[in-house]
Amino acid sequence: MKSARPHVLFISYNGLLEPLGQSQALAYVEELSESYRYTVLSYEKLDGSAAEARRIEALEERLRRSDIEWVRLRYHKRPSLAATAYDVAVGIRVASRIVRERGTALLHARGYVPAAIAWGTHRRCGAPYVFDVRGLQAEEYVDGGIWKPGSLPVRLTKRVERVLLRDAAGIVTLTEAIRPHLRTLLREVSREEPVPWAVVPCCVDLERFRPDAGERRRVRAELALGERPTLVYSGSVGTWYMVPEMLGYYREAKTAVPELALLLLVNGGRGAVDSTLRAHGIPDEDVRVVQATPESMPGYLAAADVGISFIRPCLSKLASSPTKVGEYLASGLPVVLNRGIGDSDRLGESGAVQLLEATAPHIAGAARSLPSLLELGADLPRRVAEEEFSLAGVAGPRYRALYEAVLRRGAPTEPREALLAGSR
Repeated sequence: MKSARPHVLFISYNGLLEPLGQSQALAYVEELSESYRYTVLSYEKLDGSAAEARRIEALEERLRRSDIEWVRLRYHKRPSLAATAYDVAVGIRVASRIVRERGTALLHARGYVPAAIAWGTHRRCGAPYVFDVRGLQAEEYVDGGIWKPGSLPVRLTKRVERVLLRDAAGIVTLTEAIRPHLRTLLREVSREEPVPWAVVPCCVDLERFRPDAGERRRVRAELALGERPTLVYSGSVGTWYMVPEMLGYYREAKTAVPELALLLLVNGGRGAVDSTLRAHGIPDEDVRVVQATPESMPGYLAAADVGISFIRPCLSKLASSPTKVGEYLASGLPVVLNRGIGDSDRLGESGAVQLLEATAPHIAGAARSLPSLLELGADLPRRVAEEEFSLAGVAGPRYRALYEAVLRRGAPTEPREALLAGSR
């Protein structure tokens, strides 16, 4: 009976109308919806347009098919601290009402702002919460040059972080690599009681992302790639992503594979991309730049041969699991990665991932071995995706096990003062 499923309130500060909200929030909820009855509370960047209204209607119909309730709140951006504080206050009020009306058994908070909402709701209503740590927020903003070290936002975020970790009934991280750092934080707040902890990387729907000969032919014809071997990069081109170094890899690889083409699937404006390509002397005939939608991404990746992702190494990126890596592998693409990003170093042992130091000498040497990656074929990358990044085979079972462990413990009557040592 559906009514027998425990009710989970899933809180996301990313809107379900956004690509990330669809791939890394909604996809997980849909995967778990047969076992749990969900309400999703999300913050949407709404513009009131007719096109947006049609997207909302289509998404509501999709959610109804999985018996998922969707509660939308408006996202506020400025002024930054005041806007976020307002969103948290409204979120606590709305979430508390949902908990009381639905008999919520568990709060699932995807990130720091949702965890603050879940903590406030826990204090009001007693329902336990899972803190799904998607990254180290203060360190990420500092590493990205957005906040200054030791500034008020950093101090406030770190203070809130301690409270959120102290009272969480369960912890999720994207990587194993960040666990030692979090254990240090946990010891600082003297929480010794082991609390359920799951490592769930950014996973992929293997039914959507897969080798597809028909899509490969169609997209290659669309892009006039012919039979040219193709190196692909998908995603953002600012802040963390080492675009000059990736272009350097491409230039060096062309010495070994003269017909190599470059496919850039970007989610922002083309202006900065085009100027960067010109600055690095890459001819127009060698590159294709596409603003790909989430719906079109599987077809574009099926048309490529090797994926690449270089991210600037820093403390915050030990917590990072780039979605693109799982998508590349699921599409049957070997992947070129730089060291020191999340669990990428361990992936290098799989045989489907080429690891390198993102410095000019190492890039040059690795790029000249690209022919061996092109000969690898799709089977090994696909198998690594099934073992490491499957939505159904990895994310679903790990989240279910975590939920069950938290629910077996029940909600504490008061916030506890000890903090997670982490399951081994």
